[in-house]
Amino acid sequence: MAGYERLSAEWPGDIEPFPELDDPNLIAREINMWFTPYIFYERKSRGKYMELWTSCCGRHEGIELPPRTITPDLSALADARHNYKIHCPYCGREVLVKCLGRSGSRRTLTEYHPVVILREQDGDLFARAYWVVKNYEDADALHAPPLFNLVGAYHFTAWDARYYAHFYHYDKYGYVELSGEYDPKHEKIKEPFTSGGMYGYTQYEPYAVIGMEELDKSRFKYCEYTGFGYRQMDNWGGEQVEIHSGLMKYLALCSIYPQQVEMLIKTGWPTIVSDMLYYRKKNAAVFDWESEVGGAAAFGLTKPEYRAVINSGRRSMEVIAEYKRLKKAGLCRDINAVIDMDRMYTGLADVRRACTALNVKLEKLHSYIQKQGKQLTLRPFVNPPSRALEWTLDYWNMAVQLGWDMTDSAVLFPKDIKAKHDTAAEELTAKRRQEEDAAEAKKRALAEERLSRWRKKYNIEQDGYFIRIAESAKEIVHEGAVLKHCVAGYAQRHMDGQCTILFLRRSEAPEDSLYTIEMRGDELWQIHGYANEHVGGKSLPAPRNTMAWLLDPWLEWIQRGSPRSKDGKPKLKMKKEKTA
Repeated sequence: MAGYERLSAEWPGDIEPFPELDDPNLIAREINMWFTPYIFYERKSRGKYMELWTSCCGRHEGIELPPRTITPDLSALADARHNYKIHCPYCGREVLVKCLGRSGSRRTLTEYHPVVILREQDGDLFARAYWVVKNYEDADALHAPPLFNLVGAYHFTAWDARYYAHFYHYDKYGYVELSGEYDPKHEKIKEPFTSGGMYGYTQYEPYAVIGMEELDKSRFKYCEYTGFGYRQMDNWGGEQVEIHSGLMKYLALCSIYPQQVEMLIKTGWPTIVSDMLYYRKKNAAVFDWESEVGGAAAFGLTKPEYRAVINSGRRSMEVIAEYKRLKKAGLCRDINAVIDMDRMYTGLADVRRACTALNVKLEKLHSYIQKQGKQLTLRPFVNPPSRALEWTLDYWNMAVQLGWDMTDSAVLFPKDIKAKHDTAAEELTAKRRQEEDAAEAKKRALAEERLSRWRKKYNIEQDGYFIRIAESAKEIVHEGAVLKHCVAGYAQRHMDGQCTILFLRRSEAPEDSLYTIEMRGDELWQIHGYANEHVGGKSLPAPRNTMAWLLDPWLEWIQRGSPRSKDGKPKLKMKKEKTA
């Protein structure tokens, strides 16, 4: 049990004094209910006596068999066997019966639960975080209360939050202090319980909280945690327990920004708070956390603008952020136009970028798409202005690519957006086809120029054999199919000039594939024949050896710059006799 301490143990000296707990034993009994309840037994005196240990209510005693006073619970206990489920005769809870002679290693029964205990003092909140454990390996632990391992402690007050944990040395508690501005990117106050992690991220365990009512006694009674907190119910030991995922970080945020958090939760902006806590985003483009006043001013809006956002029922951070950007650029003065755009189009940032690029006021765009929408007849459930906006943004993008004069209002806002959109699409398709044809023609010209250079550099014919470059990708694919090797995968690389594929064949059979060569510059990279010289489970002679009489002079000739006579014949330095 080393390393664990009872709840009533002496407080660590390297942590500031915390308020005393009213009744540690009561807390231990409450937490004990969250562990799987057991009755351990051992029969003695040839079955005439049963010694019992109850983990649910902490009893250790013996009973004679059969019991002198027969009750249903005692009768069930007397007849119980290993792994039976019965009701405890002392507290009435459903328990799992374990025979000490058959339970094997009781280490597998060890159970942990993360628990935070809250206490208020002078308006401040103090939190103790414990891994609480029940371990049944020792006989004395069979009916003992749970043991408490302190893993962290917190002190929350006005404009300050302090977190104690094992930061510096396993046996000592260090602390970090958060005061003044809350910096989410360099988070100081963390949740207390970890259980490993994935992909470099720490995994934090949710925990039960004892003393949630202490919030209402403290300066944090208006922190609105009940309207925000991430809570869920879990089954611990047959009991339904409310567990929390971010209370410590939430209280730290409330320590620094109490009014801001209260205002955001009450007015329906919990996402701004959760972004700060869980995603380390301040949403500075939307909300000023340092603002000493709340409401519209904290959002950088006038009261009518803020009221328009609230009355829209959307509480959209994107509306506020994009409106402020457009307003700063002088492209919008009516937030209602942005709100309406947000209703009809998911990419509000795309609208802002398009208006900025073409210096178009959003109100003018909004008026235009409303008029265009009235001219459209669409199938049911399709919003005409929304479709008109999609076409307009798409049309503007195509018109810019086509080089049209977007300073001309008739071009910028055509009378019939659908017809103009379709015209632009056709012209852009034709333009791209022309560009692709030109690019392909240029590519073919470059390929032909490269092939011409390669013919002069590599092509030879000597003593009944010739070596020539592959003239097309189709030839290379055919070569691979005939010789049963993988040269087809090199076809495009050859045509792009990344490598050079050549064919070595007999002069008397120029169309019959024999060997395939890959060159990289002046270096012979590989040469292979049928099935890479592996036929019927046997390895054939390597062509690099059998054709060395031709390949060696050829490579030497290439390294000399591929000299040719006036009639174009290669000046090879051939050996007098073939070696194969």
